Amino acid sequence: AARWRPRPAGPKTGSMQDAAPPHDRPDPPASRQGAGRRELGLALYALQFLTRIPVPAWVGHAPDMLARAARWYPAVGGLVGLASGAVFAGASGLGLAPLAAAAAAIAVSMALTGALHEDGLADTLDGLGGGATRERALEIMRDSRIGAYGAAALIATLMLRAGALTGLGPAEGFAALVASHAAGRAAIVGALRFA
Repeated sequence: AARWRPRPAGPKTGSMQDAAPPHDRPDPPASRQGAGRRELGLALYALQFLTRIPVPAWVGHAPDMLARAARWYPAVGGLVGLASGAVFAGASGLGLAPLAAAAAAIAVSMALTGALHEDGLADTLDGLGGGATRERALEIMRDSRIGAYGAAALIATLMLRAGALTGLGPAEGFAALVASHAAGRAAIVGALRFA
């Protein structure tokens, strides 16, 4: 396609398209496709960051991608919740005991995320509980070993999550898992925006 060039001053000739500046024209299909591919790349980058699900190599990495991909965090959380909720509803429908169905759903979410959030919770509680100074707390948080505070926090949160799910039916549990996983990742976006 011919590129737009300004016409010399004089009588108007040709179509209106000839005279329209380029910013008034719709984007060519190639540009829209490029923008769509970039947005898909950001969605896949968010998926890669928040889960253990592999993504294509073309997604790549750039210093600003993590911040730009943040808008996809709630959607990724919703996907994790869908998988976890489907397991809970399916296990409940098969007649598994409520606690077993809840444990299976929680295990699936931890497998998909690599227990990223559980690891962060344990590190945080170990640091806050065992560090008398800021420097010592940060040192404890960087330590890969788990301490008493972290272990207690993990046990407590897993019991609370399983207990909450056992009180719900298959449909309610499914909806609660999707909503809670999406809301949890949306909270990350809020923290990044206002921190």
